[in-house]
Amino acid sequence: MKTQVLPRPVPGRVHILTGVNGSGKTRYISALADQTIDDLKAGDSEFSHVVCLSGPVVDKYSQRVYRQTLDYEHFTYLGYRRNNNLFSETAPFRELFRVVLEREPTKRSLDLAGSCLQQLGLKPVVVLVLPSETGRRDSEYTLDFDDWVKPAIPPSRSTARAQFAFYRNDRRLFLQELSAGERSFLLLMLAFCFCLPTNSLVVVDEPETSLHPEWQLTVVATLLDIVAQLMINATIVVTTHSPLVVASISNETSLTCEFPHGSEWKKETLFGQTSDTVLLEHFGVVSPRSPRVINAIQRCLTLISEGKSKDPEFIGAAADLETFHLVLAESDPLFKPLQTIRKFARGTT
Repeated sequence: MKTQVLPRPVPGRVHILTGVNGSGKTRYISALADQTIDDLKAGDSEFSHVVCLSGPVVDKYSQRVYRQTLDYEHFTYLGYRRNNNLFSETAPFRELFRVVLEREPTKRSLDLAGSCLQQLGLKPVVVLVLPSETGRRDSEYTLDFDDWVKPAIPPSRSTARAQFAFYRNDRRLFLQELSAGERSFLLLMLAFCFCLPTNSLVVVDEPETSLHPEWQLTVVATLLDIVAQLMINATIVVTTHSPLVVASISNETSLTCEFPHGSEWKKETLFGQTSDTVLLEHFGVVSPRSPRVINAIQRCLTLISEGKSKDPEFIGAAADLETFHLVLAESDPLFKPLQTIRKFARGTT
């Protein structure tokens, strides 16, 4: 009998899971991956495969996932943990390109992958560098996404220690020379291009990690565009702390759940909303402004309203507020209140 994990994802939809730290988001996706793998092995799943991805280097997928990466039939793990419980930033790329070399990628997948590289200012080429086992010269194989020819790698040459090089203009860059955000973006994009059989369940933990806000606005939407262009049916579960990610997905496509209180997926109308609106309506954060600033301004305004603008308490509160050296735009709702406080502090009202 299945062990039910709630809330179960709805096939073919995008699910956005949010919640405060420690509310159980990563435990949920770990349990969901484990349960779905068990169901697949028992021949009792609505999904064909599980793909596990993580923005943070330290993910919470179970040992059975990151230590049993040879179970290619049921799942693909593209996280950073290894069998010895250490972490490797190269490991998920080795697994990803193992999939690329084992399967015959479609022209559409190759075109989309090349486009992803070009978004980062890289040529649509990856150089696979295989270190020599005997101290002889390293072997290099070029993977050209614009002119694909599967490299003839001898069976004796393992890709387990492979390194990867890219080209930005004429400069050669190894994977480690890319920024953390570039590596994270590239891994997500290439995983969706090459590693999703149709009807997959894809779980992605905090894809916004290391990404500039501009990329946070587009990362999940770009992944969904890849799925659409490849015409594969996928069910996606994303955990996130980013209001930019939450607001970037169509209302017709997405379902949301807020842990720890949520027990079911629901439709919301957050697509296209501002970060302030999403923070308030979904995350319950009244303002993105520093609470210290809000409290200091509110304290001064309260003292003014009580007629205590001449009292030492107000003088001290106004002085404390000035230690923040605030410079607010005239369009800021607190610009005029701040100016009022400063006028009272100077005695010019």
